[in-house]
Amino acid sequence: MTRALRPSTLPWWLLFLAAPLIWYAHFWAVYLVAEAACRLGTGNRAWLSVAVVIVTVAAVALILWITVGALRRGGDGHRAELAWVGGMLGFVFALATVAVGMPAVAFGPC
Repeated sequence: MTRALRPSTLPWWLLFLAAPLIWYAHFWAVYLVAEAACRLGTGNRAWLSVAVVIVTVAAVALILWITVGALRRGGDGHRAELAWVGGMLGFVFALATVAVGMPAVAFGPC
């Protein structure tokens, strides 16, 4: 029998590191794609702002999904504490992800 993929079933170290890794991947993806599109001069770049918003919303949703799962993780001991700290970091990195995506909305991509 397979278990459903829920944040509470993920290993404690993944719950601790997931939010920073998702933020890091989002940061690089958004800035590299925006830089490439701006250098190529692809004409109307409104699609780029929409793409950044969609990717940002998806990244924040994934971070919050994992964060809630980390905070719900039961048990005691060192690993449960690290999962809880990872949950708290998740909220910080969710805000950081929003901060990375906001310039595309406020100022335009290029």
